[in-house]
Amino acid sequence: MRKLRDADATPELAIAVWPHWRGRGVGTGLLRALLETADERYAAVSLSVSRENPARRLYERFGFETVAEAGTSLTMRRGRAT
Repeated sequence: MRKLRDADATPELAIAVWPHWRGRGVGTGLLRALLETADERYAAVSLSVSRENPARRLYERFGFETVAEAGTSLTMRRGRAT
């Protein structure tokens, strides 16, 4: 991750897991590693996900909350873990 100049900026995460690897903990491991790094640098991070995407439950387990909705897309945000 590159450091943003604006301390108030919230970077947006983008991750994907090949279908063959889904359900094997790969997404959980990727998200955990990303968030550990992000927590050191940013006050919050966001991501977008389809309302029907099963990964939404994973994001909620990691503390993401829906902050905006547009059609079938949700924007979710998570503050730094304390």
